[in-house]
Amino acid sequence: MDTMKHHFLTLLVLLTLFFAACEPTKPVLTAGAGGMDMFSPVKMRLHPLSRVVTGDKAGGGAGGCTPTTVEARLEFTDQFGDVTKSPGTVYFEVFRYENFTPTHHGDRIDLHTFQLSSPEANKEHWDPITRTYLFHLPLPADSLKKSDTRLILSVTLNPDAGDATRLQDDRTLFIKQSLPPSPPHSP
Repeated sequence: MDTMKHHFLTLLVLLTLFFAACEPTKPVLTAGAGGMDMFSPVKMRLHPLSRVVTGDKAGGGAGGCTPTTVEARLEFTDQFGDVTKSPGTVYFEVFRYENFTPTHHGDRIDLHTFQLSSPEANKEHWDPITRTYLFHLPLPADSLKKSDTRLILSVTLNPDAGDATRLQDDRTLFIKQSLPPSPPHSP
């Protein structure tokens, strides 16, 4: 009986060690050759300050109107949860919101690509107040229908580092239809 308990305990210890060794571990980035690997982004999100700015017919754009624009704010965080910057190529896709599909991605309205590979490009889009990247995505004229109340904004980052992970996020944006001008006020 003692031998059976001993074999059982040995088997239990071996199984515990086996399953502990099979447990996937979260990779911890360290200072690599460039010394900055530990600060590489591991998460990306479209910041809640992202929004749709509707155009107006009396603006100063081409043809006398300002186009409807998506202001996309992009935030990266490193393994410590701190906001960081990232070099790479950013792809934005704007989709019509579809109620009856699982992901709500309807027809694609537009696609924009930005390079963040140079210090100048990083500086051009970096907003130090919100600590996000700010991108203005003008939508094609007449791309929105009067019935559109929401859009899906999808973003993908392809990092410059070959071994870095591609990051992706989606956000639903609400379209605030501009109100007609109010009649002149008489005293």
